[in-house]
Amino acid sequence: MSGETKKEAERGRDFEQIGYAVHQIGAHMGGYQQWPVTLVGFSVRGPKVKFGEFLVTIRGVDAEGARWVAFHSSYNLGDLMRGLCERARNGDLKWKEDQYAR
Repeated sequence: MSGETKKEAERGRDFEQIGYAVHQIGAHMGGYQQWPVTLVGFSVRGPKVKFGEFLVTIRGVDAEGARWVAFHSSYNLGDLMRGLCERARNGDLKWKEDQYAR
């Protein structure tokens, strides 16, 4: 396999993984999958400096109705979405009480 073809194959796998992560997040938020904390929204901020990190702020609600917030960062957007999905699904996010929830 040539170098260019190998890179294209890797890029294709990356896109598939990103698409799958976005699909999983959507299925969860739509009520089709149960995770430890139900995600109700998230927002993404781009890097503030060149080659900086992306940051996602995640809002969730637990079984008792308490509102929580968590954060996840990564140096590229694809890894950010994959990491968000994986950590939320596995219960690995560090949730804090959302003091700004309405």
